[in-house]
Amino acid sequence: VECFVKYKKPARFDDELEIRVQVKNERARFHFQYAIYLTEQGVDKRGRLGQSETKLPQLLASGGTTHVLVDRSMKVCKTLPEIVSHIMGRQKWTETWP
Repeated sequence: VECFVKYKKPARFDDELEIRVQVKNERARFHFQYAIYLTEQGVDKRGRLGQSETKLPQLLASGGTTHVLVDRSMKVCKTLPEIVSHIMGRQKWTETWP
């Protein structure tokens, strides 16, 4: 239903990345938030280990997507199935995401 991303810095081949995800639901909608961090720099073109000016982990990108549930006839569901509602009730959501 919706998608957005904020790019801050590029990732390079051989960089080690960490992807953090959190999710919450409002009725039959799911909101995912993503954050991609550089945790270790890879090797540069000359074969040297990359050097970072800032401490790691370093935020490279953040974004989000919104999804809706549909039934078999592709109609939007108004409520969540009980098992999904139970699982989502245990999830934590941080409003101050990067």
